Amino acid sequence: MSKKPLREFDFASDIQAGIDELGYELATSVQSECIPLLREGSDIAVISPRGSGQTVAYGVVAIERVDLENDVTQCLIVCPDRERALSSMEEIYRIGQQIENLTVGAIHMGADPDRRAQLVASGRHILVVTPDVLDEVVESDDFDLDPVQLIVLVDADHLTDNAPKLEALVDETGSDKHFAIFAYKKTGALQELIDQITQDYMEVTIEPVIDTKNASGELLYELGRGKKSDALPRILDAQRAHTGVLSCNTTRTANEAADILERN
Repeated sequence: MSKKPLREFDFASDIQAGIDELGYELATSVQSECIPLLREGSDIAVISPRGSGQTVAYGVVAIERVDLENDVTQCLIVCPDRERALSSMEEIYRIGQQIENLTVGAIHMGADPDRRAQLVASGRHILVVTPDVLDEVVESDDFDLDPVQLIVLVDADHLTDNAPKLEALVDETGSDKHFAIFAYKKTGALQELIDQITQDYMEVTIEPVIDTKNASGELLYELGRGKKSDALPRILDAQRAHTGVLSCNTTRTANEAADILERN
């Protein structure tokens, strides 16, 4: 099936300018499926591979829904960890960077408490949080859940351990909220979480595309949190890699990787 140009979604000119600056031209399968559903206000549960364009799929619609004259949080995005929260915030910020007065922020436990409180009070239109600060944000006197129209769970298959917090969040929301649940892998725990959050949703499943013709050898290393910095030079050493391309999901991660390689 031929891919649909992103321009055919008729985004506002300032959103399209941000998309153009990022170099995105054709919609991925997950974007083609999810953008229309989110625009019409459907709850969705999405399973699609990494790198399939999930952030753009929910990010553009989150931006479209923002009332710029109302300086309160209108979209709440929950990511499993700091790295994913910052990468999501960065991507959404870049999509909407041409929009005057649009505000996007991320709150995670690694930030200074005063800074976290300041971000909550600032009423960022789109706010990205991690589970360890979710209660702190929602229970703050400076945060109002009523204007939040869209709640997005990112990497939801890694959020199942926080199901009680997420279910409590749902209990505090009204029926006018819409939920978008994005995951990479379907599990029993994920399905239980989905069923607790919404009973009326559209399911979208995008199968990974495997290019067997041009496939090359791949190795997967599963590392604990905070172990990547030590492992990177050892892996390159073991593979005797003198040249190559290192892909990172955020500018911060890329800079950290560059520092590691320079030191080794």
